[in-house]
This record gives sequence, C-alpha cells and structure tokens, in this order.
Amino acid sequence: MNILQLCKYLISVNVELIAKTAMSNCHCIGLNSFIINENPKMRLFIAEPNCELFEKFNYLNPIIPIHPHKYDDMFSQLEGVMVNHLYKVGGDLEFNKYQYLRLSDKSAKLELIGKENLTYLGAENDITELKATKLHTASLQGERCSWLITETFENKKFEQIAYHQELIEREELYKPILNSNEYLHSYFNF
Repeated sequence: MNILQLCKYLISVNVELIAKTAMSNCHCIGLNSFIINENPKMRLFIAEPNCELFEKFNYLNPIIPIHPHKYDDMFSQLEGVMVNHLYKVGGDLEFNKYQYLRLSDKSAKLELIGKENLTYLGAENDITELKATKLHTASLQGERCSWLITETFENKKFEQIAYHQELIEREELYKPILNSNEYLHSYFNF
C-alpha cells in the first residue's frame, strides 16, 4: 500500500474524526488541514491554488512563523513540493519571540515574550523526518501541493514558541471545513 492509498483508506474509515477536525486556512490562507488518524496522529495538508505558501519565500519574514514541534514528524509528500526552511538559535538575524499557540489553545492570546537571534540554515525539499526540536517554517512549489505528517516521538521539553518579525493574530485563520468529506473525495477523485 502506498501513501496515497493509505490516505484514501483512512479518509474512508475516519469520516467523523475528519469532520470534527478539518480546518481551512490552517497557519495561513489557502492551507487546509485534516486529521485523518488519531493514533498515530496523521495530519493531511492540502494547499489551495491561492495558498500564501506558494509566494516567494523570504527567510527574514516567512509566511508561517519559525517554530519547533511537539513531536518528531515524518513527512510524506503526495503532490508538489513542500520546502522546509531550517533555522537555529544564535546568529545575527533578530526575530521577535512569541508565545506559540497550539491549535487546541483557542483561549490563549498571542504574547510577545522577547527577542532571539537566529541563523537561517537553508532550504531542504527532501526532508522525510524532522526532529521536534528543529526550528523550521515552510514554502511550497508546484501548482498543487499536499502532504501527510505523522507524529512520532514527543519532545518532553517542548516550548510553545514562534519567531517572526511582526506576528499578528488573523481572524481568517483556523476555520472549520463544513463539507470535509466531499472536499477530500473531490480532491482525491474517489
């Protein structure tokens, strides 16, 4: 079974989970998110043609803030190319440091907690595994883009932080997708 077949299978057996967790404009305009399995957690991302991640990447001011993850992730590309942009703490690029909001923390407010210098390490488009402690953000290439992330090992020292020049809360993000099943069936030509 290949990754596309696995996605289609999980979409067909986890209809309620997907309906409950499907989000449009996840992290940025035009990026849709679907949790298609709970254990292990598998999240499917589908970029619409208007996705902001298709815009030219600016390592000083990325669309999605630079962030670590709570879990080590395995990436499986379905269509297009997702480019990971990697950073490390230390260096000469100054960023604002914010309290990072988890998707489950709807009541928390975004909070500037200081500044931190980072180094941009470059872009990699063939990453299949990403350690939770790695700082990254992303951009996309291609006309359509979709990928699956599988969460593996938890980082017990995870801090909910993000780095950006001027991070603002955006009302248009993290909206439910009402017809998620139909959307996925159409996207994957079920």
